[in-house]
Amino acid sequence: DLHSCPTRRSSDLWKHSADGGQTWGLSTNLHGILTSAPAVTSPSTGVMDVFVRGGNGAVWWNHYDVTKNPTWSGWSAPLGGSLSGQTPVNRAPAACSWGIGRLDVFVQGIDGALWHKGYTGGKWYGWQPLGGKLTSSPAAIAASGSSRIDAFVRGTDGALWEKSYYNGGWSAWRSAGGGVDTGLNQGIANDGTYNYGITTTGVYKYDTNWHQIAANPNAGAQVGVNHLGDGCVYNGVFYVAACDWAGCGSWGNSRIGKWNTSDLSYIGYVDISAQNFDAAGCRDRKSVV
Repeated sequence: DLHSCPTRRSSDLWKHSADGGQTWGLSTNLHGILTSAPAVTSPSTGVMDVFVRGGNGAVWWNHYDVTKNPTWSGWSAPLGGSLSGQTPVNRAPAACSWGIGRLDVFVQGIDGALWHKGYTGGKWYGWQPLGGKLTSSPAAIAASGSSRIDAFVRGTDGALWEKSYYNGGWSAWRSAGGGVDTGLNQGIANDGTYNYGITTTGVYKYDTNWHQIAANPNAGAQVGVNHLGDGCVYNGVFYVAACDWAGCGSWGNSRIGKWNTSDLSYIGYVDISAQNFDAAGCRDRKSVV
């Protein structure tokens, strides 16, 4: 909670400003207990709004308006929302404004999706789910007087994704490009509709845009070995070569693991140790399925 733990000054928010871009003034302690980086926006000259993730996981707001009261308002009651906490860095909110009396805040919810909360007409509105699956803190921008917002996130494919608000509604998610970085260091397969990937110890399922929709990170343990290799999909089954690998030319327990393509639930394995070869380095997958 931002109003508790007054001795935790290492987590306080501090403001440092310059007058006319020439001289830096004294720092101001805005206090509070932050568990994320702050987000700041300015609806007009002399006005600032700051948003942070508090110790309770909710969004907190502090407002400054030099024309009304040249002091900070203090941390308002939490705006709600439960931001996704990621170790070691917690996801930070994003904020933007297209003009006086309008504020927009974005967070990654505990469901991993993007959520939005708008302020207009002197009041905050409820949290609005915008979907997606974030692997970063969001970023947002709004041009003054444009009534348009652009929100950006990193998706599960490692690429930059954008969602825009204009003409009174939100667009669909659009990929702005960037490389796919799934960490699938052992192999990939496709059944014509879905993508499948393999790491040394797990198997994963993705849609056509490489958004993860199923995961079995303990697949290697289910087969009883320490190393998964390449794989393929056939007739609703994901086949993956596997073995206990101890270095080049040294292996044991060569097996072919089997998982349902629907949800990656474990089916079993075929032991091919008698064939005396490194299954996890198998090239001719058709011969083993």
